[in-house]
Amino acid sequence: MAAKSVTHSVSLAVGDISLALSNTQTADASPTNFVLGDQQVTSAGSPEYLGRAEKAHALGDVEMSGHKVMLLLRNDTASGGGDLLVSLADNTTYEVSIKPQNINLLTITDLQDVKVDSSSGNVDYTYLVVQLDE
Repeated sequence: MAAKSVTHSVSLAVGDISLALSNTQTADASPTNFVLGDQQVTSAGSPEYLGRAEKAHALGDVEMSGHKVMLLLRNDTASGGGDLLVSLADNTTYEVSIKPQNINLLTITDLQDVKVDSSSGNVDYTYLVVQLDE
């Protein structure tokens, strides 16, 4: 399977002011490895690795370190629920906090280091990871 075209679009509007950005590129990885999944973080203060139980476990065919990946996260929890907390450095310093029903798109290098947690209670979320380079 050949490398795939990867398109991402982001738009944000505040009142009558809006900004919409998009980009399309062909991933260098051939085949283009990606994984789509959902997960539940079951209690605040108990971080988990994105999509897997242990850091050493694979996440589909996506390379876990030293490769650029796009990571799309959506907090699927109902409004009023906990925030999805995201660490990018294999620790409990959460650089990203995603409110319920909100979405975040990141480009990162070491997918193996991504941990997620909840600010309170159970948080359900969906993720899509696309490897951009070989």
